[in-house]
Amino acid sequence: MRKLTLFTFLCFITSVLNAQNTDLKTLLTERAGQCYSNLKSNIAVDVKIVDDIANGYLYVENAIAGCGCICKSTNGAYKMSTGDYLVLGNTYFQCSFNNGVSANLPFETFMPDGFGLPSFYDTTSDKIHDYYPALILCECYNS
Repeated sequence: MRKLTLFTFLCFITSVLNAQNTDLKTLLTERAGQCYSNLKSNIAVDVKIVDDIANGYLYVENAIAGCGCICKSTNGAYKMSTGDYLVLGNTYFQCSFNNGVSANLPFETFMPDGFGLPSFYDTTSDKIHDYYPALILCECYNS
C-alpha cells in the first residue's frame, strides 16, 4: 500500500511538472513568433536553436530560403511569485527592418516607476549638452 501511495504521488508530481513545461513551451514558442513559424513551414535555412525551455530560455535563428532574410528571436521566461511567467523577448527580422522588445505583460507592471528615456540621461543638471540630433525609435509592444 505504501509503494502504491508513493507511486501515485510521483506520477502526480511528474504530470504537474510536464504541464508547467508544456505551458512554458507554448509561451516561449509563441513569443518567438515569425522565427519559430519559419521552422514549422519548412522555409528556414541556416537554423540555429538553443532550446532550454526547462530553464525558461529559447533562442531561434534562421534565414528564409530564397531571399536569405535573417530572423532572430531570444526569449526568457521568469517565474513570478504568483506562479505566472513573465516572458521577455527580443526579435529581429531583417527583411522588414524590425528589431523590437516584447513582453507578455504590460511593461508598467514590472519596470520601475518613472522608467523611460529620461532614465538614460541627466535631467538634474543645468548644463547644456551638445547633442547631435538623433531619431530614437523604441518599438516596445505587448501581446
